[in-house]
Amino acid sequence: MRKSICVLALLASTSTAFAEPPTRESVATLLTETNIQQSLKGMLSNMDRITQQQLAQTLAVQSMTAEQQRAVASVQKKISDLLTSELAWAKLEPIYIDVYQQTYTQEEVDGLIAFYRTPVGRSYVDKMPLALQKTLVAMQPLLADMMQKSQALARQAVEEAKAARP
Repeated sequence: MRKSICVLALLASTSTAFAEPPTRESVATLLTETNIQQSLKGMLSNMDRITQQQLAQTLAVQSMTAEQQRAVASVQKKISDLLTSELAWAKLEPIYIDVYQQTYTQEEVDGLIAFYRTPVGRSYVDKMPLALQKTLVAMQPLLADMMQKSQALARQAVEEAKAARP
């Protein structure tokens, strides 16, 4: 009896190792059903907004000439453009497909597609951007505190480096 249970447990634990990997097409369908491309656009937009807010805070603290402010704004625009081009869907889609194919089985992808096509699944996908946005808003005090602490650590490191010079 004990031997049978061990064999069954071994078979159950290895069954996913031999399960059929999902096709590229089914993973692409799942990514479409979950609006992943739109979510990434929203993430980029949020990153851009946060960068602009940090830039505004930095400029408000430091006294900069109009020319310096334009230079900093230009760098921020270049960073935004870089993020947009480097994180373009054409570059990310093959990565997502590869990761999903390595992570999920065909059965799991089919089940996820079926779920996201249900009213509850659609509701989840539709409300996820709002939930993420609310999460980011709720996290801003934590992030602001973390930024202040990291800036203090950076200033301390600079002071220690200055003091260590011969």
